[in-house]
Amino acid sequence: MRFLLALKILYSSEAKMRRRDLLKSIAFSPLVLSVPSKGKEGFKSETDPLACQSNKNSVTPEMFGARPDGVFNNKEAIEKALQYAYLNGMSCTFLKGVYHSDDISINVPVKINIPNGSYLNFELSIAGSLFSAESNSRIKKGWKSFSTGTNTFSNENLKIKTGDVVSVSLDDQHGGSSQFGNENGIDILNVVDVNESNFIVKNGTRFPYTYPIISKLKSVVAFKGGLHKGSYTIVGDFTSKFSSGDIIRIENVDGTDSVGGGKNYFEYVKIKSIDETHIILSSRTIYSHLNPWLIRTSFLNEVDVTGQGRIKKLVLRNINDLKVSSLSIDRLIISNCYSINVNNLNVTGLSEPSTVNITYCFGKSIIQNLKIANSESSSDNSTLKVMSSPQLVLSNIVISDSNSYSNKQSNYSLFVDALYTPYSCWNDNIILNNVICERPRSNFKRGIWFYGLRNSVIESIVGADVFLQGSVDCFFNNFNISEYKLETKDLVRCNLSFKCQSAIIRGGTGNMLKLDFGGPSSDDSPVNSYCCKFTKGTVNPETGTKYIRGDNNHLSFNNPTRQNSGNDIEIEFQNDLTIESMNVSFLKVKNHLSIGKEVSNVYVKSDFQKM
Repeated sequence: MRFLLALKILYSSEAKMRRRDLLKSIAFSPLVLSVPSKGKEGFKSETDPLACQSNKNSVTPEMFGARPDGVFNNKEAIEKALQYAYLNGMSCTFLKGVYHSDDISINVPVKINIPNGSYLNFELSIAGSLFSAESNSRIKKGWKSFSTGTNTFSNENLKIKTGDVVSVSLDDQHGGSSQFGNENGIDILNVVDVNESNFIVKNGTRFPYTYPIISKLKSVVAFKGGLHKGSYTIVGDFTSKFSSGDIIRIENVDGTDSVGGGKNYFEYVKIKSIDETHIILSSRTIYSHLNPWLIRTSFLNEVDVTGQGRIKKLVLRNINDLKVSSLSIDRLIISNCYSINVNNLNVTGLSEPSTVNITYCFGKSIIQNLKIANSESSSDNSTLKVMSSPQLVLSNIVISDSNSYSNKQSNYSLFVDALYTPYSCWNDNIILNNVICERPRSNFKRGIWFYGLRNSVIESIVGADVFLQGSVDCFFNNFNISEYKLETKDLVRCNLSFKCQSAIIRGGTGNMLKLDFGGPSSDDSPVNSYCCKFTKGTVNPETGTKYIRGDNNHLSFNNPTRQNSGNDIEIEFQNDLTIESMNVSFLKVKNHLSIGKEVSNVYVKSDFQKM
């Protein structure tokens, strides 16, 4: 009788499901939908929870047996609720209480509501697949078995044929290593020969691997020729491989549009429309590519996690159209996504190397109104770490409580990076503003690091020492770090506007520096003998060319007001440097210049006149 009641409910007009989905939902639904109880009125049946929902567009884990008491393992009930919600186009709403569970990982798009008073005390991972593949297999061998140039792989469980295209990637369980030269790289390879046990690929791998995942790809094209930065169309008939709405990965092969002029970079694009002549993209390409692979991903579409409750750890990967809002989260990881919208979060930290990671997020994403804290690391990490996420808008961020155990590397408040071995993808056209940071609790004082930015605007940042490196055609405006130090390295055609305690400028080409020196040091660290020092550079980020002398830089500064500290401007390894004071006479500026080795053509300009 109870089973018939379940069928009646599920076949109602409110369910509106295809028969296939109906049968699936029965498999994931609880078999007992009424529970007998005995109260003052005697023996009776409680009403079926699926039939009496106040919100018929939502289910709760309690409908599948969950108990949010902080003790009961709710893994099975939560997985069933999420699966049911997905199959029936509903959301999953958690109730007040503590949901204890083993870590949960799902690969379907869901909408989740976590209201105030609800705590998900486990790691929740929602992830699509990087590529659309017919089959996958992991080879259980380490780095020594798969060095750069490997061209032979086991064909066990894959049924690879000559002419197939495969991808080789690292598995999530073992990960990669910068020491071995691959933290997240992939190879796309043509199969040229097959025998009883192995298959052979053309050219071999670009990168080394450990425990590699081999995938036989469904939809992949070897594009011949150039695909230029700013392209809206991809010419050719790709209708047999791709469809409107697909997210495809453009994996560069021979182009050189990376940080440092290398070949290892990629991007994600979305297909707006497609016909027999060309693809039209939803947004212009960000990088220039030569002979790239075009690979259809298997991203999830439309994932929404919202509410005013709390999650211990939220991991979101390979998603198109992601929304996360109004939550308290201990640890947040978002990677390889297209078009994300993250706002109004309190991310409290788990004393891990980072508290929030945003990695390879394309598609004009928005992150705003975040309060972030509590990370610990002994290497270069950060409480908020952004990796190669072009066209990102990041604003209104408060960061605190970063801790490092190293004397040589820092755990920063904020780190925008472009090097994730082996890739060096530009942070192109990002806007970042209104950020409060602080120095880490360590002997290494840097609190903010920007590397690999291009055509970007960064402004209104306070609270810590700043390091700007390897960036091109950027504006760094309205930094007020009057108690802290500025360091730049290998900047090209950037505009800086800073109030800082002192500055060291390493190399650089064509930069405009407007610096206001003032304020005492914020701690007992040694005070520099200079207010500004120019010294040698290393590598041009546009071309990868090594160099030493900075060239054609322009310093405009206000008179230092610090007490008991050096006021000199020290110069070495510079060509055609212009120095302009806003309120000091030419003679005073000249008297405070200290010229060192390998310097040519220093120009001193002053508009100061005594009336």
